Amino acid sequence: AQASFVIKNCYNDFPRGTIHIISISPGNSPDTKHLLVENFGHYFIGADNGIFSLLFDKQPDNIFELTIREEENTQCFPTKNVFAKAACHIARGGTPEIIGKRTTEIKKRQLFRATVEDHVIKGTVAYIDCYGNIITNISKNIFEEVGGDTERAAAVVGAISRGDDGDRNLTRIWLRCLIGLIVAMITVGGLTRLTDSGLSITEWDPVMGALPPLSTLAWNAAFDAYKLTAEYTFQNMAMTLPEFKIIFWWEWAHRQLGRFIGLFWFFGFIILFLLKKLPKRRRWSLFIIGPFIGLQGVIGWLMVNSGLDGVRVDVASYWLMAHLGAAFALLGYIFWFLQMIDRSDSDLLQSRRLREPKLFGMSTILMYFVALQILLGALVAGIDAGRNYTDWPLMAGEFLPPDIFDLSPWWRNFFENDGLVQFIHRLSAYCLFVFAVLVGLKVRKSAQKRTRSAFSLVWVLIIFQLVLGVITVMNSSPWNLAIFHQFSAILLWLAVIRGRFLAGFPVITSLRTN
Repeated sequence: AQASFVIKNCYNDFPRGTIHIISISPGNSPDTKHLLVENFGHYFIGADNGIFSLLFDKQPDNIFELTIREEENTQCFPTKNVFAKAACHIARGGTPEIIGKRTTEIKKRQLFRATVEDHVIKGTVAYIDCYGNIITNISKNIFEEVGGDTERAAAVVGAISRGDDGDRNLTRIWLRCLIGLIVAMITVGGLTRLTDSGLSITEWDPVMGALPPLSTLAWNAAFDAYKLTAEYTFQNMAMTLPEFKIIFWWEWAHRQLGRFIGLFWFFGFIILFLLKKLPKRRRWSLFIIGPFIGLQGVIGWLMVNSGLDGVRVDVASYWLMAHLGAAFALLGYIFWFLQMIDRSDSDLLQSRRLREPKLFGMSTILMYFVALQILLGALVAGIDAGRNYTDWPLMAGEFLPPDIFDLSPWWRNFFENDGLVQFIHRLSAYCLFVFAVLVGLKVRKSAQKRTRSAFSLVWVLIIFQLVLGVITVMNSSPWNLAIFHQFSAILLWLAVIRGRFLAGFPVITSLRTN
């Protein structure tokens, strides 16, 4: 058990192609089978004594029964006479088929499972490190079940997070408020874009800009500055001062909310730090949120400034994509660490050992896929591409819309050609749906109920988003459907992150529920 634990948890730290010789009970009988096992690019050579079944959670990629035999009239020493020869053959670039015959059978062996009899726990010690730390197959849940007293059980197994868990409640509240504020910020930002309000304030003053115009003279000055923009010249020449005030207040509210979020983070972090309420292991991760918020403000101004060049009637779509993408990244970052703080360090350490690597990897790809779709949606919004090509599933009666490369240079079409941008957004949605089906099929095999439930929500939201997207574009993207589409994208983003987190750190259920 100890050998399998050490090898299983360290071999991935070696480069692919590494040859691992396992000389654990190699067998002194000529009848002992010796195996060469290839898995995840690594080679393992040892006796077929059951250790391979403990190393891998599923059937290895390739298994070969070695045909190398020890020489007659020599002492039986498989590690030297068989294993070393096989390792040299592979190291020289030889193929396993030359020194062995392919097989699919390995000896099965199971570790002793922890049991409870008359309030006595019986388990196995898998490993003891040089510091005296013991790894066993006895879980925290077993202690809680046997002890009956949750507080007493937690005192036994919670040494890892002792002194830290009690300080987390205020941090959780702070992070949840930040998440709510950022969701509101994204929503208000979407409405600011849909009402063409983003260019109504033509200067960036982080401090004095917090004050709106307080007199008729100040309002006229702000309106005169707006009249210098191409948006006013080509789109809003007939706009009156009362109409200008409407779009001004939208942009001003958006910026004020951004300032409030920055101050809320700053004072929250300082107060929690001085009161020593921040989890010690998460302080740096929580500090990074502040510079991230500041960076978002800078990107926002660069986006606005791109529309003040006297040529554009809107902000540059790629800057809008960067601004929205950074907002979603910040939201996801905070939400991930909220989930980390919601669980004790000892619980996370234990649940990580139950991680389903393939599902976790697929959920990571799904997360990036959803992020890509959100960025493409920002490009669609940036050039009002959703208001054209309102037929579905075709575009202007064809699979490909017309004139998809009519802008020069060619790369501008991927940002500014409404037909090509909407086509890519549609195609990406279809691909996302197909990959979500593959993830769903994998999730069905998961033994973790909470993980399956989390991905069920992801599935529902993906289907909902797909249908809502079609309805929105077929109605030429009215503001109410468009903002609803963006808001549901926020819910999908959080749901995918939640599913990925549970795939990486499954919730360990009680024995009574298994």
